[in-house]
Amino acid sequence: NKAMMEYLRDNIKFPKEDEEKGTEGSVFVDFVVGKNGTVRMVDINDATSEEAKLAFRDEAYRVVSSMPKWSAGRQHNEPVSVKFSIPITFQVI
Repeated sequence: NKAMMEYLRDNIKFPKEDEEKGTEGSVFVDFVVGKNGTVRMVDINDATSEEAKLAFRDEAYRVVSSMPKWSAGRQHNEPVSVKFSIPITFQVI
């Protein structure tokens, strides 16, 4: 989780127009890490801010879809696919 949070922090770019307006919000991202460690089946759920929904959804999708390979989940010492659900918050600092 720490490495994933660092990756997101380092790679998410706040949409310029929303940053200038001071628009903030969150999107909820579901994705699967496959047996081979690749991220797939990225699905973005509704954003908390209606006015920023599209820009935040697009950026969250871009970053999660481009994540490097992970270590696969394991069950009974065999690699398995694992589903994740994470919030990504866009906050003006």
